[in-house]
Amino acid sequence: AIKTAIASVPQKDIKIELLGDENLETFGVSYDLRKIILGIVYNSFEEFRKKRITSGKITISVNRTNENILIKCKDNAGGIPQEFISKIFETGFSTKENLSSRGLPLHIAKLIVKKLDGDIWAKNEDDGCCFYIKLITRDRRESKRVQ
Repeated sequence: AIKTAIASVPQKDIKIELLGDENLETFGVSYDLRKIILGIVYNSFEEFRKKRITSGKITISVNRTNENILIKCKDNAGGIPQEFISKIFETGFSTKENLSSRGLPLHIAKLIVKKLDGDIWAKNEDDGCCFYIKLITRDRRESKRVQ
């Protein structure tokens, strides 16, 4: 799902790197995960454009931690102003000048990830922002069948 999302992005002056275990799986989230990753990537693109960063880089890493998959999407766009970081997942909040975003708004991404028994958060690291997406590896359908 992540490879498909990256492949659909025009990467002129921006480098997108995918690291980690390519064989990790989670169930029932392919379409949603692509949209969430695209939303985060396009948010980074917007920041690169606004700040006139010509050597933009996005690193996406995928790793397993116990019963979870942890996806980290980190850019070098300078980060999110500290006063906004706690608000970015709120309904209707945006720092974009052009509201016709190509990706999912972050509040919708948060709702989708929560519905999947996961979590999503962001924090500033080094020279940019890092989004974390934690998803479970077990098949959620099994627990629904038993009930």
